[in-house]
Amino acid sequence: MSSFIDDCFQNFCTADSQASVLESYYRLISLVPGSSTISGLDIFASLKRKLNSSYRAGRFFETLDARIYHPDYQSRQPICRNLTCLVVGGGPCGLRCAIELALLGCRVVIVEKRTEFSRLNVLHLWPFLLEDLKLIGVKQFHPKFCLGSVNYISIRKLQCILLKIALILGVEFFTGLSFLSLAEPYSNNQEENYPRLVSWGAKFEPPNNILSNLTFNVIIGADGRKNSLKFPINESSNRLAIAITANFMRVKTESENSVPEICGMMCYSNPDFFADLMKKYGIELENLVYYREETNYFIFTASKSSLLQRGVFKRDNVQTDMLLRPENVNRRRLELYALDVAKHCTDGKLQPLTFEINAQNETDVSIFDFTRMYRADFASRITPFWPTGSGCGRGFLSSMDAAWMIAEFGLKLQQKASLSELAELTAKREIIYQKLLKTQCSEMASKFELYTLDPFTRYPNLLLDHLDLHLGRSLIDFKPAGLEGNASQSLMRQGQLNEKTFRPVLLIRWLRACLSWYRQDGLFSDLPKTFNPGETSNSVYLLCLAHFYLRDTAPELDTWFKKIKGCKCHAKSTDSIYHMALGIFDRNFALNRHINRQNFNWHKLFRYLHDNLKHISPDFGVFQPAHLEIRPADVVKGKRPSVMQELENRMAKINKDKSPGPPTDLVHAEADAENPNGVIEQGLVKARRQQLIQILSVRELHDLPVQQQAELAHRRNPTISRFTQK
Repeated sequence: MSSFIDDCFQNFCTADSQASVLESYYRLISLVPGSSTISGLDIFASLKRKLNSSYRAGRFFETLDARIYHPDYQSRQPICRNLTCLVVGGGPCGLRCAIELALLGCRVVIVEKRTEFSRLNVLHLWPFLLEDLKLIGVKQFHPKFCLGSVNYISIRKLQCILLKIALILGVEFFTGLSFLSLAEPYSNNQEENYPRLVSWGAKFEPPNNILSNLTFNVIIGADGRKNSLKFPINESSNRLAIAITANFMRVKTESENSVPEICGMMCYSNPDFFADLMKKYGIELENLVYYREETNYFIFTASKSSLLQRGVFKRDNVQTDMLLRPENVNRRRLELYALDVAKHCTDGKLQPLTFEINAQNETDVSIFDFTRMYRADFASRITPFWPTGSGCGRGFLSSMDAAWMIAEFGLKLQQKASLSELAELTAKREIIYQKLLKTQCSEMASKFELYTLDPFTRYPNLLLDHLDLHLGRSLIDFKPAGLEGNASQSLMRQGQLNEKTFRPVLLIRWLRACLSWYRQDGLFSDLPKTFNPGETSNSVYLLCLAHFYLRDTAPELDTWFKKIKGCKCHAKSTDSIYHMALGIFDRNFALNRHINRQNFNWHKLFRYLHDNLKHISPDFGVFQPAHLEIRPADVVKGKRPSVMQELENRMAKINKDKSPGPPTDLVHAEADAENPNGVIEQGLVKARRQQLIQILSVRELHDLPVQQQAELAHRRNPTISRFTQK
């Protein structure tokens, strides 16, 4: 069993898309007994115990243990375990904020509108980010992270890695959900004097989802400029700045690898380069960056005049919004503009230059307006806390600031703090927020490994002496009054309510964990997102649950699975599948006595089945721990074709250079240079394996009687047989 779960963890580590990460995670926790009734850090502890034999997992858990048991986190975990937090947005900053809250022991739920991670653009990482990401275990999932002078990573890859860490820490991740608005709390008892922070909820699209009745203590908007929580924002306008990003496919040829990267070239630092670009192509740039990551990534700031001259804009317009509207941009001219920039700055060595395809099935070249910048007027307002900032640097710092504020606020409520004490805490948060706005990469405290939740470890010369208590008081909304006497009691009741409304989240996670072993059989296209996706899907789900837990008591299940495997169920077969599954459950758990078929409720049925099945240990012997099959829809559009293009280019080069004699060896040498491990795998290891087999065979023969030695040696290998006889 240990080898089986190690293989499942390996699949989880190597998963490289949102869907495959989630599916491999659900498979992993299905192997952990009792995982369907726990959340948060309890998930982390259970997985650590289950994976204690895996060296790779052990290194990862040791890294996170150092963070979890750090005094700044451990001292706040008792109060944070009662808090439920909703994070809106699954980008890098939203995921990092969720990880920080999970380290504090909070129950954390992330909602993300997109159903795949498709952003191939590359992030430049501040030095403290490199250390921060290593301290939360990124290196265990991406061993090549920040090797040498590499200080960048693609957004898609970073999201996948952070999602894995968040899931291991017990964070719940829901895709395809759009946050609409907050649902304000209410009380049926007019005499109860609760503060307004009790029983906050949220409305999502589509409605009637798993989170419809979930209540939160904290909600964090991490959806960037969209600003779903509608906090007041401040807009600052600068001089016109139009940026273009372009992603080209990697072919990993020797010519491509020889092209130097450009970490940041300004027009005033290398005027000859930009003057030559203007002379040859009529392209005027202010700056240029080229990174070679999952893609060949270019980003540059172009002048409006050169874009008009090259025909990228169909019509000129004084208003930047109107100028950059999609209908005013000639995409073909934009592609040619980006191609010429890429050719010039790489001396034409990137051949062929083929655009990646984005999630919208278009070439991955985009044009942005960086003229206007936005920031929140205040760091917090009412209950939500908005981690804000520009880029990953300030975004990660802001995530930690928000987590610190949440932990301190919860502690104050538990201690029955007065209104003035809460106002003082909020005023401190405002000072930290103003400090964040002025934070630059070069001005940060140099000992990055000491950065924690505590803002004093991250901001040099932070002074919290002169507090504006009036501002702090104005940013807290207490209705009805009288919070001071009821804060602790209200927080406790809110924790109990959150735990009750959190049960559907645990139930859907259990259902997904069981069904994750059957998706690749073609019985259904996706894991369930609600308890009532349709009668056809639920009938198949019931049959899979019966096969997962009760295979030994119902031999007919194997026959049925062979019959329907790889086939989508139709309405005609749905009824028979449904009655067969219910019949099996009825034989084992007297289902008819507890489920009213006249007033049928799928949620109640799955909850009843969970309560009866959770004590049964499934037999995983029939499942293969092979690498997960990734459906075409799971792969980021444009990513796989780049691999095919790479293979085609490599084969073309081999065929072109093929000749009798030395060129063949050169081809192999070139392939080995691209993959040094290939030399070991294909040559040394194979030869050494044959030697070891012969040595072990001879030793085994010497331990047997002479007659058996001869017989066994002859069956195994005639060469060894002759050697033994001599």
